[in-house]
Amino acid sequence: MMPTARMETTRRASRHRSNPDTLSLLFSHPGHEYGAKAPRSTIGPMTSEQTPRTTHRYTHGHGTAVLASHSRRTAQDSAGYLLPHLRQGMDLLDVGCGPASVTADLAEFVAPGRVVGLDAAPAVLDVARALLAERGLRDRVELMAGDVFALPFDDNTFDVVHAHQLLQHLDDPVAALTEMRRVVRPGGIVAARDAVYSADAWFPQPVGIDSWLEVYIATARANGGEPDAGSRLLAWSRTAGFQDVTTSASTWCFATEQDREWWSGTWAQRCLTSFGPQAVELGLATTSDLETMAEAWRQWGTSEDGWFVVVHGEVLLRA
Repeated sequence: MMPTARMETTRRASRHRSNPDTLSLLFSHPGHEYGAKAPRSTIGPMTSEQTPRTTHRYTHGHGTAVLASHSRRTAQDSAGYLLPHLRQGMDLLDVGCGPASVTADLAEFVAPGRVVGLDAAPAVLDVARALLAERGLRDRVELMAGDVFALPFDDNTFDVVHAHQLLQHLDDPVAALTEMRRVVRPGGIVAARDAVYSADAWFPQPVGIDSWLEVYIATARANGGEPDAGSRLLAWSRTAGFQDVTTSASTWCFATEQDREWWSGTWAQRCLTSFGPQAVELGLATTSDLETMAEAWRQWGTSEDGWFVVVHGEVLLRA
């Protein structure tokens, strides 16, 4: 993966074709309008009697292609906006840590501070344990299953709470930000980075990739998420009560032969094994559509002219 490129402003890519049958899902999602209020917030740590929220569904799932993709991420390409603010000895919580490749990097930046990786999927934490052991960090990073809406920590526990590509999958991102703020010490940082899927841009444009984007966005919204979360981070942060907000944007760019092979391969697989079957279940695509999307990704990946950019929004929030 190429290094993250910094941008002060985000150029939106041209709008892609939209199927009239999915317009309501693509462009209207209750609870994610500008400045939408959270219906409730958690004010204390989760107890054994509390039940984690399950009204949203993780669109990517935790299949082989997804975990392999997430394991490639680094703090440099996924949290570059946060790194200049980290100091040795800080206590850090990584919410939605997944396989913990970014968590491991962050642990090295704040050593010997406490580092906790938390994820809602216990199974993915087994992958995280293996990765941390391989890097010799198993004793440095605590891993636990937990709910971002009811974090199992007292108030003012951490100096930094980090969330990468998490808020886009939640049905109530404002409540999640409010809960993250609860466990951050006064003067501490809540840091979040999320993609803006509708701003994705690519060349060449084989028939099928535009349908991939359309169907992915519709599926993510049907699952209770907001795939354009990166563009809404400022609004959600202000609604959550943060007053000291620093915003930025950055990209992932895939244009080398190695990057094209990997990026096209992972999305071809995801069309068939990750979000794709969910789209079929929801009536947003057919199995034939999934094959067309996957083949389009393979075609793009073999082009020497292949270029793809993913735009992300970022916020640094001072508690």
